[in-house]
Amino acid sequence: MERRCLTITSWLFIPGNNTRALNKIHAQLEADYFIIDLEDAVPIAEKSVTRKNVQDFMTNNPTSKKVYLRINSIDSNLYEDDLKNINMKLFKGVILSKCENATQVKIIEDLLTTQSVTPCIIPLIETVNGYYNLQEILKEGSVERIAFGAIDMANEFDIAGDNLIDNPLLNEMRITMALLSKRFNKQAPLDAPCIFIDRLSVLQQESEFAKKIGYYGKLAIHPKQLETIANVFSYSEEEIKLANEVVEIYEHNNYKTISYKNIMIDTPVYLRMKKILEESE
Repeated sequence: MERRCLTITSWLFIPGNNTRALNKIHAQLEADYFIIDLEDAVPIAEKSVTRKNVQDFMTNNPTSKKVYLRINSIDSNLYEDDLKNINMKLFKGVILSKCENATQVKIIEDLLTTQSVTPCIIPLIETVNGYYNLQEILKEGSVERIAFGAIDMANEFDIAGDNLIDNPLLNEMRITMALLSKRFNKQAPLDAPCIFIDRLSVLQQESEFAKKIGYYGKLAIHPKQLETIANVFSYSEEEIKLANEVVEIYEHNNYKTISYKNIMIDTPVYLRMKKILEESE
């Protein structure tokens, strides 16, 4: 079935120390956003040279694609060098690893402001402290949205890799993140990456759950994952066609409740169909 994607569906991590991988930003990959990673993908001994390589790559390879930079956590004491040695005007925003409170967000705000960059920050919620400080983090104006770091969170609870799938504790956290994002008028959160590159059925299961609870996108760690993510976070031609029909019929009926194709169309249904059309354009 042919599908049309939403504006934001997949965010692909690119290791900052892998030039071959960086060049994929210019390839015809179906990712909506790219995240150059300075944190987990880069060993401590390679941090300095990786910053220089990323700076050179972004300077010499201008792109219209939306690229974020994942910096090291505040606790690592590496984040300042990340931001001071890379021109952040070349990026759409910052992914803040292991964000635990609003103070950490403000630290990054200040560093970006010194570069005359309007702060646009996506905190990764990967720790219990970060989870319990969600409200104060979401109150920060520079926070565009949050993203879930399920793998690091699972490590705090000694949850094994195979138990990440449909885990009740992690899913409760996902739901809370979606609710609080809406409460504080932020863009819908991003779901954690699936660690199983070749188990696309697991990726699909995780993506479908995330979409059900209001997530509009999912992080990816390999290009193989992009198609599955895009298919889940998109509307089929049939869904778009039905939305068009419902909107037209409801408006033609002067916004009065009406039955169509066994659907009772009232204002909430109409608004939902309008939203589908807006997102699929």
